[in-house]
Amino acid sequence: MEILLRETVSYWPAILAHYPAALLCAAAVASVIWMVQGGAVWRRIILFLSLLSLAGTSIVILLGSLEQAPPGSLPSLQILHRQLTLFGLLGESLTLFVMAGLTFWLNRRLTYERDPPDPAPARVVAGLLVLATAALIFLAARAGSMLVQ
Repeated sequence: MEILLRETVSYWPAILAHYPAALLCAAAVASVIWMVQGGAVWRRIILFLSLLSLAGTSIVILLGSLEQAPPGSLPSLQILHRQLTLFGLLGESLTLFVMAGLTFWLNRRLTYERDPPDPAPARVVAGLLVLATAALIFLAARAGSMLVQ
């Protein structure tokens, strides 16, 4: 039982460190669909995925999973990975703030039987912000993968 528990617990840092990136990739795909279609459902999906990703990244940083670099890895690469992750956290926070504000503003509009599509300029700006944040997290993940090679 102890061996099973030890092996299971050893995977948790990797799972915790990578699920925010996966959620942001899903948010990036949803943002492309939202930019094209403009439905409120896609905006809410992006908001939900961004919230979960921000929570996950915050947990990873608080638990110190970024500090666990393999022996012999370059200190400059460790610093780059940490900085990119912190920039990604800032991007996630900004994305969440923009998406929440946009959702609040758009939900205050008069609703009809069928919701009209979200305004195109808002979709493009917010969608590009989600894509940029996903790119930052991708770069942080790439630097992290170089740490373990």
